[in-house]
Amino acid sequence: MNAPVVLRCDAGEQIGAGHLVRSLALGEGLVRCGARALLLTPPLPEAWRQMVADRGVELVEAQGLAPGQISAELLTEAAGTPPRALVLDGYAFGAEALEAVAGMAALVTMICDHGEDLGADAVIDPNLSADPDRYSRTPLRLIGPRYALLREEFRQPGPRPAATGRPRVLVCLGGSATATLVPRLARALAASGAPIEVRVIGNPHDRVGPEELPSADEMEIHWLPPRPSLVDELLAADLALLAAGGVRFEAARCGCPMVLGILADNQVADARAFARCGAAVLAGWWEQVDPRALGREIRTLLDDPGKRKTLAQRAAEIADGHGAERAARALLTAARQQETCP
Repeated sequence: MNAPVVLRCDAGEQIGAGHLVRSLALGEGLVRCGARALLLTPPLPEAWRQMVADRGVELVEAQGLAPGQISAELLTEAAGTPPRALVLDGYAFGAEALEAVAGMAALVTMICDHGEDLGADAVIDPNLSADPDRYSRTPLRLIGPRYALLREEFRQPGPRPAATGRPRVLVCLGGSATATLVPRLARALAASGAPIEVRVIGNPHDRVGPEELPSADEMEIHWLPPRPSLVDELLAADLALLAAGGVRFEAARCGCPMVLGILADNQVADARAFARCGAAVLAGWWEQVDPRALGREIRTLLDDPGKRKTLAQRAAEIADGHGAERAARALLTAARQQETCP
């Protein structure tokens, strides 16, 4: 049996889908390079399972799989054979996880955001704010947006459609349970006074629905179910209010001007880095944002297409959409070298 590269990623109501999305992107890159890729996850909601379907990446959902859980037995059961390489993506993976899989794969890689150097064989930190010096113990360091892990549809996302009708604003706060913040953002959009169409991307764990959103005479609002990809929504949006997670790279590839808000500590440094280089407007922490102040910022952006164009152009310079394949080739090369070492 052809041994796979196993991508063990965490996902769930509190964790969200960020680790899943970028592990899937790396899996696509591995498949493009001729390797077999297997995603090992906890049980997924159907919407997230559909995100994986038909991409050439195998999916194994392990019942009762806790965040950061990994073992030699689990890997062998999932893959049917010791893996060719192992990739860990989740904030609960630490030194104990590396010890648990020592000797199980030729190459053990960690996808990181925090700059924590645990001494894996390789690390992928795609953040704009990433510092390679923080991983001095790691032999192979794939650092910065050159290795941004984006799925196939973001390699060449296509042209943006011509603007018609009301300006469209996309709201997406990621895969975690953040829907309680959506009404706050909707109040900001209503406070803008702009005649807009608002499209809110839901997630499988939402506890609120469209009936809890504020209404405004000038605002047409749509609550959309989760979808396998946001590429079409990002291409069609005139502005997006986003969590400062992986979707920021997707928006950048689609030429979508963005306002980034922070939902977790690990998003702070890169949200600020995007703002410093002119690739996004930073709103601060979404839970602390003043709806009226944000409404004024939204109105300013919608009234100034030149500023939105500049934001999109700066963002487009950050990542080229080929990071997943680039990272996959580097990992496979390193794994082959490890396999041939005496």
